[in-house]
Amino acid sequence: MSPDPEHPAVLSARGIHHSFASARVLDGVDLAVRRGEVVGLVGPNGSGKTTLLRVLTAALRPASGEVLLHGRPVRSFSGRERARRLAVVVQENGGELPMTVADVVLLGRAPHRGLRHRPGRDREIARRALEQVGALALARRDMATLSGGERQRVLIARALTQQPEMLLLDEPTNHLDVGYQHEVLHIVRQLGLATIVVLHDLNLAARYCDRVAVLHDGRLLAEGTPAEALRAPQLQEVYGVGAEERRADDGTAQFLFHHRSTT
Repeated sequence: MSPDPEHPAVLSARGIHHSFASARVLDGVDLAVRRGEVVGLVGPNGSGKTTLLRVLTAALRPASGEVLLHGRPVRSFSGRERARRLAVVVQENGGELPMTVADVVLLGRAPHRGLRHRPGRDREIARRALEQVGALALARRDMATLSGGERQRVLIARALTQQPEMLLLDEPTNHLDVGYQHEVLHIVRQLGLATIVVLHDLNLAARYCDRVAVLHDGRLLAEGTPAEALRAPQLQEVYGVGAEERRADDGTAQFLFHHRSTT
């Protein structure tokens, strides 16, 4: 993605390389996300998506390359500062202690708490976040009683209470039914935050992302609008399947996949 002085990147990665032992996981990845832009990160299992997400949030130090937040190295921020600017929604196993939805969402205020902590303001920010994702009615519910889609909305609300500049989501539609998949990504789309979302479903990426980055064997194989980055011939090679591109009634590219015979 070429620099745009009128719309500078909120977060940018330059020349990211990383390996685990002798296995190369990321190989010279460049990526940038601007304000209000939703970027989908796609690719086969083992292509480096989650590792890249960890590098972008400074949870993992790359072997080489740098990640910049508003032009400043992300690792130069303290952990508290990063948590105020970057909100991460990862896959969770549901094994947390019994807590109400309201209590879980209020955890997002932790990076802002200090000597002048104002509980009333925290509660109002949490209320607005729940309202923003359509989950205010769930506030008194126990997290253990929620469906998968309700749970994802609550986790996004918790991220929003951090009042971040950037949102990063690792497979937020995993294990959700079709209705909740679209609901969750529609919510993400409406937030107006610079966003990176790791997705497996290419049709969801084509519908909800402004740009898509395709990782394959640790390299950024394609990057651009969904129409530019998601091309049937290339997807066939990346995923090892047959791929046919179709158009939905609204013009969005959608794909049909099938086993590709080797005979």
